Amino acid sequence: LLEEHYRRAWNISDRLAALLQHPNIVQIFDYGKIDNVYFIAMEYLFGKDLRKLIHKLRKKGSPLDLESTLYIISRICAGLDYSHKLKDLQGKPLNIIHRDINPQNIFLTYERQVKIIDFGIAKAASHNSTTHEGLIKGKVAYMSPEQASAYEDVDGRADIYALGAVAYYLLTGKPPFSGKHVVQLLAAHASREVKRPSS
Repeated sequence: LLEEHYRRAWNISDRLAALLQHPNIVQIFDYGKIDNVYFIAMEYLFGKDLRKLIHKLRKKGSPLDLESTLYIISRICAGLDYSHKLKDLQGKPLNIIHRDINPQNIFLTYERQVKIIDFGIAKAASHNSTTHEGLIKGKVAYMSPEQASAYEDVDGRADIYALGAVAYYLLTGKPPFSGKHVVQLLAAHASREVKRPSS
């Protein structure tokens, strides 16, 4: 039964990801199963994810400049806007939500392309494959309180919230919320008390 659940979840996620054709979203060419092993064939990206880039820049003592930060955020906004507004053949919105926007899932190529990667936990609101109650998907440090509660339905605003947290991190060098444990992080998000970047 569990294997069947994972098989269905895999197929749904990859079918959704394969629908996405946008310059700021990694392109999925094919997906399937060979000898009971699932695979995804996607475009090859030559570069680094944003987390690795920030880590490297910090070692050098040179944070990402404002112009580059705004460019990256604007490109991710374009990709998310596309995925959130994508419709099926009948014109019905698919409402595809990434649900895990964070620096590790933002990829920068050496040709200055910005790509959203890992739509593996993406969910279409129109699908029957709802998240099980009490199951949190995504990285808590960037997660909206609604998504973190795991009991509320989320929409594209959860991705925008997460991207706002990423933008804050890029601009200040610190995440907007901190905590040693998941519970502390969740409480910090729920409080919505964020220091102004200028402070």
